[in-house]
Amino acid sequence: MKKLNYLMFTAMVVVFTSCIDWDYFGLLNENQIIIFSLEDQTGSPSEIDSVNSLIIVPVNKTADRSNLAPTEIKLSSLATIKPGVGEKQDFRDTVTYVVTAEDGSIQNWKVIAEAQNDEIPNADYEEWYTVGSYQQPGPGSESTGAQYWDTPNRGSNTGGQILVNPADGPTGQYIHMETKITGLPPLIEVLSAASVFSGKFTDGSLDLNNPRKNINFGRNFGSKPISFSVDYKYTPGTDYRVNSQPSTGNDECDIYVLLQVRKDDGTRLRLGTAWHRSGETVSDWTNLKLDIHYGELPENAPSYTGLNQYEDEVETGFADASEFPTHIIIVYSASALGDDFTGAAGSILEIDNFALQYE
Repeated sequence: MKKLNYLMFTAMVVVFTSCIDWDYFGLLNENQIIIFSLEDQTGSPSEIDSVNSLIIVPVNKTADRSNLAPTEIKLSSLATIKPGVGEKQDFRDTVTYVVTAEDGSIQNWKVIAEAQNDEIPNADYEEWYTVGSYQQPGPGSESTGAQYWDTPNRGSNTGGQILVNPADGPTGQYIHMETKITGLPPLIEVLSAASVFSGKFTDGSLDLNNPRKNINFGRNFGSKPISFSVDYKYTPGTDYRVNSQPSTGNDECDIYVLLQVRKDDGTRLRLGTAWHRSGETVSDWTNLKLDIHYGELPENAPSYTGLNQYEDEVETGFADASEFPTHIIIVYSASALGDDFTGAAGSILEIDNFALQYE
């Protein structure tokens, strides 16, 4: 009987001690974080710096960093943590987690949700696919890359007028855009500005009052580049028109990048702005590089760079420069005022090798 009691006691000790990672006498003073995972984390594991009590979590570019919760946390044996798994936090800034060891000793851990630098698909414009009688930038109609860029070709494809085409150059293909008179000349003549944008043309109909209503500008985006660059050439046309009617004036091209913060209630805030508008003839390939300005624009900024007021696209203000974007709008247009049916038929803008810079 004594032997049986001894065996039972020994088994209980083994079971109890197997639940603890370290042999010890007294209370544990360990307050380490061993595993830490967040919602919308990329496939890469978190970087855990135990020496500096710092954790960097790579998160998806589309993650809403203002409202993320840990999905898994593993601690030292018998330690506790606050906040815990499933508790939402604002990771647009560093979040502090407090780990308390069994003996009551406390360690503050800093956790940073780091956006992975977004890269723009098909930014060298080497890939195109066919839709009816025209081509679109992208590797294929069913692929994500194909859907990133769009053109007004579908809306202006009347009488064989194609505004955007691929062109062959010494280093491969690039975008060729030409503003044209579309419609049913001479009965109906509409100035159609050639453009390429990140977004989606949603309908083939033509609205003479609001040509933008059929375009959803912008793609999901979560990084903070410091600048963008692109190679371009531009030749303004001579057949200048205002509201599609013959007039006098000089055409200009638009090349710009906008970063927005879009809220769940539909509110749009401008976060970043980089805008080039010029009527100068650029005959040879030229590299344009512009810094992205974050937050509210300076007082001397050109008026056209201000908040968007187009229907269904209204920007209600500027986001704080410390925020992360949710969307990026990239636009190239051979006629800057084409949304108002104003510009010059024959204006040609050519674009190649778009890139974002992060340092």
